[in-house]
Amino acid sequence: MLRLKIAVLSINNLTDARYFAAYGVDYLGFDLNPEGSDFLGYDKINEIVEWVEGPKTLGQLTDVAGANLFEEVLQLDAVCDAQKIVDGKEEFPIINFADGGFTKGAFIDGFDGVEDIQFIIEQGMELGLILRGGDETKVGVKSYDELDVIFELLLP
Repeated sequence: MLRLKIAVLSINNLTDARYFAAYGVDYLGFDLNPEGSDFLGYDKINEIVEWVEGPKTLGQLTDVAGANLFEEVLQLDAVCDAQKIVDGKEEFPIINFADGGFTKGAFIDGFDGVEDIQFIIEQGMELGLILRGGDETKVGVKSYDELDVIFELLLP
């Protein structure tokens, strides 16, 4: 179990999904905006979700108010927009690290480096982190050196 909750946004390949699931992240986020740069299409999202176990699925929307439109196409556990993650009846604010003012249960975005993550851990406020997936070098090939350093800090 990790020291903080983790929501990974912009998953666009199976390699990332499997990597993050192996570390036990809480959420794997998929861009549901057809105009978004990381939008995969609903069939591809469902294929990736079928290959991983553990994390909840998170639909990334411009506004969570439109979340019910996706229930027939995707079986999502939660949704988010730029301001919050909504998981059932629970809402978790998303706060930019530079803005400070952490709130218990919030997810922190916009941090830069190991020192920021160490500071977030030290707050002891049941905070979470927003991480992001990225493109593969080629299918099934990607370097996770920077993320490995982050996960070393997050492991108890």
